[in-house]
Amino acid sequence: MLRHLDASNVKWGIGISLTVLFLLFVTFYTPKLKSYSIKPDIPDFQFQDVTISQVEEGVLKWEIQADEAEIYNGKALLKMKMVSGNIYQNIEPIIRFIANASSYDISKNEMIFTRVHVDFLSSPKFYLKSEELFFNANRHILIGRRHNKLSNSFLELVGENLYLDLFKQQLKMTDHAKATFYPEQYDHVL
Repeated sequence: MLRHLDASNVKWGIGISLTVLFLLFVTFYTPKLKSYSIKPDIPDFQFQDVTISQVEEGVLKWEIQADEAEIYNGKALLKMKMVSGNIYQNIEPIIRFIANASSYDISKNEMIFTRVHVDFLSSPKFYLKSEELFFNANRHILIGRRHNKLSNSFLELVGENLYLDLFKQQLKMTDHAKATFYPEQYDHVL
C-alpha cells in the first residue's frame, strides 16, 4: 500500500530530520568560546615618583622610593621600578638599598629585589650585591639567589645562595661559596 505524500507529511519529515541533525551537532561539536575578560597583567593603579612605607603601631619598619609603581589589587601585589629605600629596626635604619626593580606581596609582607645593592649600616659596614634578593619583613630574613657578594674592607664572601637572619644575626652562604680575608685591612678597622 502506497501512501500519498502530502505537504504536511513533508514538513513533518523535514522537522524531524532537522531536529536529529541539530542534536547530533550539539552532541559531537564543541564550539571554541573566546573569553573577553580583563588580562590579569594590567595594573589597577599606576604611580610615578612614589614613596611607600610600612608603619606598625606608629613605628616605621621600611620605606621605599620608586620611579614607577603599579598595584594589582586581585593579586595583592605591588611592582616597582628603580627603587631605593631603608629597612628599620628600633626606629634606626639598619639597611639602605638600591635596586632595578622590586615586587611586594602585600598579603605576605614579602619583597623581591632584582639587581640590588645593599649597604648594612652596622659597624663595621658591609655591602651586598645580589641578582635577586628576597626579604621577609615579618621575620627580617634576607635570602639572596644568584651571584651574591657580601663584602667590606677586610672580608669578601661570594656564593649563589645567601641566607641572613637580621634578628639572630646569622649568615649562611652556599653553592660555590668562597671567602677571602684581607688581614692587612682588618687592622685598620680596629
